[in-house]
Amino acid sequence: MVDYMNEKHIECHVLSTRYKKNKQLNNPSEGIYGKADYYDLSDLFYKRCILSYYKEGKQKIKKWYDSSKKNIMIFPTILNVEDFIFFRYAHKLGYKIIFDQVETSYIADGTDESFKRKCYISFCEFISDYAYKKAAGSFVISEALLRQNKSKYPSMPLCLLPNSTPTFYGMPKTTIGSPIKILYSGTYALKDGVSFFDRRCRKSCASRL
Repeated sequence: MVDYMNEKHIECHVLSTRYKKNKQLNNPSEGIYGKADYYDLSDLFYKRCILSYYKEGKQKIKKWYDSSKKNIMIFPTILNVEDFIFFRYAHKLGYKIIFDQVETSYIADGTDESFKRKCYISFCEFISDYAYKKAAGSFVISEALLRQNKSKYPSMPLCLLPNSTPTFYGMPKTTIGSPIKILYSGTYALKDGVSFFDRRCRKSCASRL
């Protein structure tokens, strides 16, 4: 999505709240990607500097707000409990809140999570349900999510945005080869339907990941 906005010359900022950094990569806590700047609060959260975590996050949200423009804040599928303060603050400032939904639920059948983790996710999904009702709209990744949202939030503006849309923006169309080769790069929970691949396809997909 950031690539697409860079391509369209849309001012964009990224606030990362709890990204678990790979120590080998040693990613910087702030920087520039294309025309977008980003800031990572993860260290403050994991070091339990909670007051600084919220203070710096709110400072960035306020700094990036421009009353002369349309201000949009995009959250991922689920609004984590810890980020609810950022949601409320941005909404109060005047941001239009949009959700980028890629899942129906993170505790669907076949998801392997501990009881404690499932309780946490359930509470986050309860918070998210409240936030969706306050949101200005949602991007959804699939027809299934589109139908689900239309049923549960009939007044919410929706946009079907498959994850390949920004990736292939501006690229010429190509023909599909024969035989067709499929590379599956998602998760392997029961809900993801990997079982519908035949054995040969599953073996091929697994060897490519």
